[in-house]
Amino acid sequence: MSTRRYDNRGRTDAARVSRRRVLEAARDLFVANGYARTTIAEIARAGQVSPQTVYAVFGGKAALLKGAYDITLAGDDEDVPMRDRPEFQRLARATSTDELLNGYAALARSILARLRPMLPLIYGTRAVEPDLDELALTAAQERRFGAHAFATHAVSGGYLRPGLDAEVVADLVWVLNAPETYLLLTRSGGLDDDGYQRWLEGALRVALT
Repeated sequence: MSTRRYDNRGRTDAARVSRRRVLEAARDLFVANGYARTTIAEIARAGQVSPQTVYAVFGGKAALLKGAYDITLAGDDEDVPMRDRPEFQRLARATSTDELLNGYAALARSILARLRPMLPLIYGTRAVEPDLDELALTAAQERRFGAHAFATHAVSGGYLRPGLDAEVVADLVWVLNAPETYLLLTRSGGLDDDGYQRWLEGALRVALT
């Protein structure tokens, strides 16, 4: 019994390592060569699996794109909801407006910095690539959900200017932390990631306190 459990665990771990390797290969090839020009065969070769395995596990390029985006955003492939991760839990434990806004800006900066290699691919070509446009729309919906959770916590905890509605706060946060805003400020505005974090924290203070 114990040997069988060990073997199953080993197979599960190996499958997880293989899955991550394929997703990282897909991400790197999409960024380097473009989404349309990258083939499943190239991804399979770089990921050290067969094309049939890629199709069986992921289904196709759109699922690979979303999977690559998700592990890049999270920074790993652990099966842990974002709200339960340490950087989110630190926000939940904030005891002051300063701590909350500084922590949120730091969190947004870390996520966007991880995603930065993928952002020009997604937002620069979404107009001509339906799969990229679908990913951008899905990512926006996920960010809006996160912004609403933050807004509800911030308003109910009394951290923001009195009278602010959680829906309004969520919309403001959603716009301010948008990848398009990050790209504009870091590619055209001359800010590095530290500068972006300071800008976002300052913008949140002006808008919300």
